[in-house]
Amino acid sequence: SAKDTLSLRYAFTGQHVEAFQFVKGQNPDTTTKSHTAGITLRRTWTPQTITDATFGFDRQTTNLAVPKGAVGPIAVQGLTGLGPPFDTPRWRVQNRWRGSFALQQRRGNHNWMAGINATRLQFTSDEPEVLRGLEQFNPDFGNDGITNLRLGTPSRYLVSIGTAYRAFRNWDMQAYVGDRWQATSKLTLQAALRWEPMTRPRDVSGMSQLPFDSDWNNFGPALGSAYRLPGHWGVLRAGGGIFFGQILDRKSTRLNSSHITIS
Repeated sequence: SAKDTLSLRYAFTGQHVEAFQFVKGQNPDTTTKSHTAGITLRRTWTPQTITDATFGFDRQTTNLAVPKGAVGPIAVQGLTGLGPPFDTPRWRVQNRWRGSFALQQRRGNHNWMAGINATRLQFTSDEPEVLRGLEQFNPDFGNDGITNLRLGTPSRYLVSIGTAYRAFRNWDMQAYVGDRWQATSKLTLQAALRWEPMTRPRDVSGMSQLPFDSDWNNFGPALGSAYRLPGHWGVLRAGGGIFFGQILDRKSTRLNSSHITIS
């Protein structure tokens, strides 16, 4: 309509890579799929006031598979290892359900903005470290590593037992308010405050209990400036802020994997 604009977007990427094998079976084959969908409604209430409402869904799938003809994995001291990496195969899916609302309003030389975002994260994976086993041949038993490989006498054997399947769920949220002030014809100042809580991921498979609580006090201020220099000297910019990192769910799956080691 005269005041409303509706935008729809969908993108899909599918890729399968059969890895080049300098040594047969050494590199895993990779299959990657990505879906991105979104809908945005922009409403112009007045020439000075605009709102945007967005809802979207993203999905990424990654699968690292053992190539045909692979052996091992076998590690020999002083030689290139045989077989794919010891943490292959790997499978991972990440879903992101996201919604946001943003407001922009111009008043004189000020351009005010505020908004809120919420994302539901669903991280599911099956990533055992040594599912296929790992044989290590070292100088031992009075022989060098190559001789032990020929004799079939490994110094160490590792293998995973049980399941490495995990399914973590949590919320990622942000709320912000800011102002862009055209102080003079040459000087622009910006100031903003962002609240970015992080909820504790929960494993719906019941296999993991993460040893920390949700973090609700992440307030990050940010300041910026831009000054147009005389003549052809360009623009001088300066800025700074406080930002917070994300929790990597994948690390917690490593903490709960079990191994048997025979030396």
